[in-house]
Amino acid sequence: MISFSSQVMSTGTILRTFTSRMATSYARNQLLSRRIQLHDERTSTLKQKHVIHYPFASICREMSNKTESIPSFYDRYVFPEPPRLVSDEEHDTVIEKVNECMANHGRLFAVIQIASKQFKVTDHDLVRTTGYLDAEVGDRIRLEKILLVGGTDFTLVGRPIIRRSLVRVEASVVEKSPGVVKVIQRFIRTANFEKKKLYTPLHTVLRINSIEVNPQLDNCNESASS
Repeated sequence: MISFSSQVMSTGTILRTFTSRMATSYARNQLLSRRIQLHDERTSTLKQKHVIHYPFASICREMSNKTESIPSFYDRYVFPEPPRLVSDEEHDTVIEKVNECMANHGRLFAVIQIASKQFKVTDHDLVRTTGYLDAEVGDRIRLEKILLVGGTDFTLVGRPIIRRSLVRVEASVVEKSPGVVKVIQRFIRTANFEKKKLYTPLHTVLRINSIEVNPQLDNCNESASS
């Protein structure tokens, strides 16, 4: 006759197992509630110190209350007041002062843009650009993209470029020649792959002949500082 006593648990064993599981669950719940309490205390302390730190659980708790909004990091930023509007009298005074500085300017400088590159130049400077310009050697050209021009006591800043009626920058084409040959090589050892290409950049050399500004600045939409 086969006995099943070894496979059947007694009532005392079942009670002890249930009691131990209940105790484990109770301790786990107590630990979780203690952690939530500590988190709430720490969050309230951080709120008082104006330090924003909101984990996901705290955000969910704040979102449950529809009457309150979730504080953001940008709430601590104080936006500056807008600048005061300049009156017509002050504007005319600035224009008059800039005109006086432009009439008695010394050596001028300018920031020009050629072939997507910017150069700060003055009279008789040499500028080497990338690529051939559509002009022959010895031709005199006028540069159109003038970003900034200034002297000793004034500066005119374009938005983004200065009008043609305010500044005139002329240059002469001195040289058009190829540059140093560059080797572009790609090599992969494991794939037994090798590719080599020779590249010769082209350059155009310009000499800045003159930089001229209009000594009468009218009420235009140009930024002027003196």
